[in-house]
Amino acid sequence: MTYTRRSVLLASAASLGVTGLASVAAARTSQLASGTSTLQTGTVAGIGEPVLVDGDGMTLYMFEADTQGSGESACTGGCTDAWPPLTVAGEASVSVASTVTASVATIERADGQTQVTAEGWPLYRFAGDEEPGDANGQGIDDAWWVLCRCGRPIRT
Repeated sequence: MTYTRRSVLLASAASLGVTGLASVAAARTSQLASGTSTLQTGTVAGIGEPVLVDGDGMTLYMFEADTQGSGESACTGGCTDAWPPLTVAGEASVSVASTVTASVATIERADGQTQVTAEGWPLYRFAGDEEPGDANGQGIDDAWWVLCRCGRPIRT
């Protein structure tokens, strides 16, 4: 039997259970909700160029169901358990490293949170990424993609 990244991720998610993914997502979301979020670049295996990461070095993703520049996020409800949005609290700002060339802004989510965007794409983390450099969410359902430093999705 050949194991693909998707089958390994699904098996991992099943072993964690929804509660496990939700607790990981909640922990990461609470870290971000403390104030200013940092957007910088990092490297991940299998991607030949720097990608957008948060202040902890965790890989950030865009979602194909989102419409670039619409100011809305399509990942709501249970979706955010596995894909917590990169958010800032209240009037907090986004600190952008000089290595990031994307236009960075924020949008207000339906739940009232303020989500960070790059080139109009709402940004998300993946609860299945455990440490900096992980990109376990890359290509899941042909819908979740990392972004280069300029904010372009890398669909490989």
